[in-house]
Amino acid sequence: MQHDKNLCICMGYESLVIPLKLMNEGKEVLVYSNRRDILKFCKFQKIPFIQGPIISSSKCARFPNKVKSLILKSLNGLDIQKHNIHVTHKAFGLHSLFMVFFAKETNVLFHKTEIDFEKSFSVPFFPFQNLKTNLKHIISFWFLQRFQFLLNYGLFITYRYYLGTLIPIVKDKWIVENTKIVDYNGKFEFFFDTYLNFSVNVPICKNLFLFTDINEMSNYVDKESLMKIHELIIGHDVTVKGHPNRNVKLDNVQQYPSFIPAEVLIAKTSNSVIGLSSTTLGYASFHEKIKSISFIDLVKWSDISKKNFFKDNLTKSGGKIVFPQTLQELDNLLR
Repeated sequence: MQHDKNLCICMGYESLVIPLKLMNEGKEVLVYSNRRDILKFCKFQKIPFIQGPIISSSKCARFPNKVKSLILKSLNGLDIQKHNIHVTHKAFGLHSLFMVFFAKETNVLFHKTEIDFEKSFSVPFFPFQNLKTNLKHIISFWFLQRFQFLLNYGLFITYRYYLGTLIPIVKDKWIVENTKIVDYNGKFEFFFDTYLNFSVNVPICKNLFLFTDINEMSNYVDKESLMKIHELIIGHDVTVKGHPNRNVKLDNVQQYPSFIPAEVLIAKTSNSVIGLSSTTLGYASFHEKIKSISFIDLVKWSDISKKNFFKDNLTKSGGKIVFPQTLQELDNLLR
């Protein structure tokens, strides 16, 4: 039975698409998150929210009673039985425990809107050069924590090695058996329509610049070439949008608050959305009246495999993304 009230568990920015969609439909929404940037956005937009505790996966595995007590305390007497609970992540977190604790009390809907790490990435058993480190990870994660999650929660966990980190993943089989699955055809179109129809109270800009963390990306690209392109872009009429949890300090440049999801700013843009590599460019590529621009071909890459990885992710959207081949072409696109 569906309820009128909706509790949306948002541990990442992509999961915000669900409460935004429900709000677009005029439904009552309450966001639950432990991410400061997400809570700032909720406060900015006057979206009701609950702040959850920050608990590591190892503590969740070892102290189930304490963890449940912290979650119940954060809910402050909220009547869960009157709410549909919406979850999107398969990567383990507090949202996974909502599925465990409340699936028998109310409707728990798992929305398949995000990358399925379980199917997309295999586990290299020896990701590190150090044999000691490998053995520690295999014993700590692959055996011990998996057993603790199963014993304490009845939760089936596997692990995936992603961007240098082993992350726990709730197995799809468990999710299918314990929640109601909501699947989507044309995910990019679904995200795009949701963001386009959600109104955020900020000024319109000409060019939306998805600012690249220069120090972070200098692990993969030549820092000087990246800074040169940044200088060219900032010389135009642009408004900068920094990545959440990154402090962008630029003088005499218009900026949007970093906690606002870049995707909802596409509708506030009149000429182009520009960046190195971002899923936002994929959503912008469906907009008929603006250009989606990636300068990925203009920077010098120290690791070409990383460039191919980022570019492949950009082109998966199926929309039209412009990849300028010269600085002059980029300059013209921003005018």
